[in-house]
Amino acid sequence: MNIVVALWFAMIVASQAITLEIYKVFRPISLHGTDVAEEFEGEIIQAKVISQTMVVTGAQPEGLLAAISAPHRLAGSGSYQPKEDNLLVLCSIGMTSISDGRNLTVKIDLAKMKIPREVEIPVRTVLKLAIKSVKETLKGFHIPEDGPMKVKIEIVGTNKGTAPLLDLSEKFRVGE
Repeated sequence: MNIVVALWFAMIVASQAITLEIYKVFRPISLHGTDVAEEFEGEIIQAKVISQTMVVTGAQPEGLLAAISAPHRLAGSGSYQPKEDNLLVLCSIGMTSISDGRNLTVKIDLAKMKIPREVEIPVRTVLKLAIKSVKETLKGFHIPEDGPMKVKIEIVGTNKGTAPLLDLSEKFRVGE
């Protein structure tokens, strides 16, 4: 009887276990409302890719990439108190990913995209910053001993007006 109770308890504990891992996550951040501008691909914009060390749960690298598109608010003092700074959240751009261990597909979804007036950055630039965030985040995640990981970024949810953005879809390898 004691063995049955012990096994039952062990199964409950195991089912409740969650892996918590610490990673550096990069995000495309709006700098609007600040006096800061950054150079990106030869243009001065009020946005940049920043990193934040985070505790990430769930399957990896999917959980890690989900953190890129999670809400983010820069800490401010005085009058600077933004509600949201993550460009993906501000512009309602979705991001999902799926991995089989060696291959990773990241989908950047424009179906619900809407660029707010205060974000004076072209959507192409927002997407390039998002792609840079994915690449930088994966560099810190991938373990070279595991061999290279093939990554495919797909731009999905386009319409007639956003179809030219499909050319931002790309393939690359991490860990070579």
